[in-house]
Amino acid sequence: MTCSVLDFDTILLDMDGTLLDLYFDDQFWNKRVPDAVARQRDMTIDEARNLVFSALESAQGTLLWYDFEHWSEQFNLNLDALQRTQSKLIRPRVGTENFLKWLCKQDKQVILATNAHPKVLTFKLSVIEQQLPAFEHYFSKIVSSSDLGHPKEAADFWHALCHQLQIGPQRAILVDDNPHVLAAARRYGIGGQIAINQPNSHLAPQIVPNFDNVCFLDELITESIHDH
Repeated sequence: MTCSVLDFDTILLDMDGTLLDLYFDDQFWNKRVPDAVARQRDMTIDEARNLVFSALESAQGTLLWYDFEHWSEQFNLNLDALQRTQSKLIRPRVGTENFLKWLCKQDKQVILATNAHPKVLTFKLSVIEQQLPAFEHYFSKIVSSSDLGHPKEAADFWHALCHQLQIGPQRAILVDDNPHVLAAARRYGIGGQIAINQPNSHLAPQIVPNFDNVCFLDELITESIHDH
């Protein structure tokens, strides 16, 4: 049985693939960026994909991997403009709104903790607020790993987060779709971890081993003393 978020004081929620559909990100980096590189450099799409994926892979798990400005320079592309053309793909996952509405009644500290670069975070929040005007108000704090100088895959991120926000690690639970992030949080001492097993709505669910799994956030809604 999945552990209850009500057993914890602080709820840490990932953004892309947890609160929001990862379809946008997958399409952007796997299709739109390689397409743009191919056009710009007069390459085949396969050559462009190899170039983009090789560059990204070399930085995986580091803060550089999430650095939007770095990749804009690396690929000589206006990624800001490119992501705006895809904004219609940015949407909350099924169950996100119901879960956040329920969670805000539970007297918990709710923190959005994302690896998204500040530019990407600001852009996505502006798009989501057209669909869910109260979205930002559900969180006591919104944190980008860039602000802390370490990716969520690193113990230093969790140390800095807990120190700055005065979070008791054992009294916190993380909901995330990235198994490497979940494992890092567990190693650091974050008390609970729940994996999202269908971050991209266009792909089938895949069980994340070694962690409690849910498909949608509203599966975590349980009766509490506030419901009586």
